[in-house]
Formats: sequence, structure tokens, C-alpha cells
Amino acid sequence: MEGARKTRRLLAGLLTIALALAASTIALGVVASRALRERESAVREGVLLRLSQNLEQELRAGGPDRVDAILGDFLRAHSTELESVQLRARSRVVATAGAGGVGAVSVSLALGPSWRFLGGMGGGYGQQGRPPFELVLNARPELGSTRTVATAVAIGSVVAGLCLFVFAALAAASLAQRERVVLAEEERKRLETTALAGAGLAHRIRNPLATIKGTAQLLEEQLGDGARERATRIVDAAGRIELLVDDLLRFARPVEAHPERLDLSAIATSLAARTSGVKMKGDEGVFAFADREHVESAVEELVSNARSFDAGVIELDVQRRGDRALVEIKDRGPGLQIGTPEAFQPYVTTRSDGTGLGLPTIAALMHANGGEVRLSSRPGGGTVATLVLAVPKEES
Repeated sequence: MEGARKTRRLLAGLLTIALALAASTIALGVVASRALRERESAVREGVLLRLSQNLEQELRAGGPDRVDAILGDFLRAHSTELESVQLRARSRVVATAGAGGVGAVSVSLALGPSWRFLGGMGGGYGQQGRPPFELVLNARPELGSTRTVATAVAIGSVVAGLCLFVFAALAAASLAQRERVVLAEEERKRLETTALAGAGLAHRIRNPLATIKGTAQLLEEQLGDGARERATRIVDAAGRIELLVDDLLRFARPVEAHPERLDLSAIATSLAARTSGVKMKGDEGVFAFADREHVESAVEELVSNARSFDAGVIELDVQRRGDRALVEIKDRGPGLQIGTPEAFQPYVTTRSDGTGLGLPTIAALMHANGGEVRLSSRPGGGTVATLVLAVPKEES
């Protein structure tokens, strides 16, 4: 039990660390992607400012008469960087070349006395001391672009984070499965040891018990009424011990299944027909792949258990769910009085006449057939015992 708790803590810690690492990886990727995009903007702005300085020099040298030609030639010379360029004077467009673009950069210009008539107001500077001209440059979308890299970094970080978490989840599932296998093997060895010890004790008890029972039966026939009653009690007690010995030997016997295609609905219908107080319901033609004798013994034992707690109607419900066939035995007794794990422990029973070996034996039979047995509380009161078996491969 302590080992199971340690494993659960280890799994929880592993998943927590993986989740934290995955979140950190994604966050770093987002930050890196954002930094690349900011770098893209800075690179584009720097290139446009450098080009605006070059264009300003060409405008000063060429004069206002050649403004359209200067802008056109400059745009063609820098077509890999610029999408459009525009010269304005006090918000009025003086000349333009190209159209569109991204990341516009505006630069104020004071081009000299020869440009005054275009700048207006006859002065070299406009209101609030600002130069009268404004140069607007628009870059091509691919200028300084790192969008592909930024997108790849962002997507890569998300994928890496998710893969890290999935890997941790798979590792945790593997550890959990390994723990289940180890626990199942430990339980098998423990039950095997218990069964062997019980079988050895049962064999040693059998002969003395037969002597006690036979002697008590002789005395029962020969003694008077008062003493005969005591002898009868001895015979009855010996009979109960015989049942316990038989259960012990059956529990200790290795289980070997001979599976076949069998009709669970027919088995349940047959049992209900020959057993009073048992009602068959559910689907018809539900087939399983299991050992017939094992299934019939398990159903009969579970019906007997239910009958010991409920004198009313016991329901047999046969169903098909996916690739599993189910037989549910439902009663209206007091319900589960002990935990489900304890109910399958040897010698644990709540029946006054029980040996505590019925459910462990059924569990062993189901395990040998690749199935299982479950116990659950029934809505409205009572217990549901469920046999879960595989359906034939051709029907799965």
C-alpha cells in the first residue's frame, strides 16, 4: 500500500514538472516570436530612415522641377526595399511614386530656398518651427521580415511543449501500468500461497473430519432423543466444515480455461427457469468467448450470494457493451457492507454461512477467461454483481 502511494506521488510530481516545463517552453517561444517581430519593425524603420536621408540629398540637388522624376528613379533604384514614396507640403501631396506598402516612415524636410514656392507661406519653416515638407516612405512587406521565423518559433515551441507533456503522460501511464502489473503479480503470489496453505490444511483435516462425522452419524442412530440432538449438531457442524474444505481445495486448484463461443442469454434463461425467484431480462443472443463451466459456476455462485441477502426476486440482466458481454446479478439486499477490494480477499465474508472463498474463486475464474467480476451498489438499494467477458473475435 505504501508503495502504491509512493508511485501515485511520483506520477503526480512527474506530470506537474512536465506541465511546468511545457508551459515554460511555450512561454519562451511566444517571447522569442514577439522579439523577432519587434526586430522586424526596427529593421524596417532603420532602412526607411536611411533611404529618406539619401532621397533628401537627391531632392536638394535636383530641385523642385525634377521632383517627380527624382521620386520615380529613386523608387526604381530601391524597388527591393520600397513600395511607394510621397512628398508632402503642409499635408498637401506635392509628388508621389508607387502605391501601398507597410511600415510607413515620415520624415520632416527643409529643402532650401528653391523649394519655398512649393512649401507655401514664403518661409523655410512652417508652424511651430517645423520644416514645411514631409517625406513618407512605405516599405515592401518582405523588408526585414522575420514573420516566417517568428511563426515557426511560436509553432515549434507549442509543439515542443505539447510533445513534452505527452511524453510525460505516456511515461506516467507506463509507470502506472507497471505498478498495476507488479501489484497484480504480488496479489497472485499471495493468493497462491494462501491457497496452497489452505489446501494442505484441508487435506490434513479431511480424514479426521470424516471420522468425526461418521461417528456422530452412528451415535445419532443409537442414542436417545436428548443425546441424538447433540449428535445431529455435530453432524451438521461437520458438514459445514466439509463445505469449507471443498471450497479450499477448489480455490487452491489451478484454473485452466477452455474458452468457446457461448450464449450468455441462454445460460441466464436456463438458470432462471430452474431457480425460483430468479428473473431473466436484458438482450437476447449475447455471446461471449469463455469457458462454459466457469461462467455457469460463477453465475450460480453469485445468484446464491444474492439469495442469501434477498429473499425476493433476483434479476439476471444480460447485455452487450462494445466488445464486452455483461451478466449482471441484481438484488435488493442491504447493499455492500464492506469495501470492494476487501470483498475479494480470501476468508472475508458477511454471510453467516459463508467461507469467504466464493468471490476470490469467481475472480480467479474470470481472470483465467480474460474477464473480471465487479461489485457495485444498486440504485434504490441492493448490490449489483457483474461478470465482464470478451465477445468472440468475429463479433467484436
